[in-house]
Amino acid sequence: MDNKYMGMKVLSLCILHLISIGEKETIATVEKEIEKGSLVTYLYNKYPNLQNHLLPDYIQALNNCFAGFAGYVEGNEDRKYGICGEDNGLLLLLALVFDLP
Repeated sequence: MDNKYMGMKVLSLCILHLISIGEKETIATVEKEIEKGSLVTYLYNKYPNLQNHLLPDYIQALNNCFAGFAGYVEGNEDRKYGICGEDNGLLLLLALVFDLP
């Protein structure tokens, strides 16, 4: 995996943990944070789990990775990724990891 993706595996595992304990983010929130270029910063600040595992040095690079999806998903989560339900933003995030170049 390219250096620009450093921390992506850890982030993905942390997101899986959040989903498994019932945490939810709306798709609208995830898309808004992607547009702002601050998705990982938002999650890092909200969930202590990420603070315990994700190195702060990787946050901006990860934000930049997801910012590349700005305008790409918006309203097509079901068609593009098979994700239904407004509260499945964390699943959308994992789907985007699979879609990284």
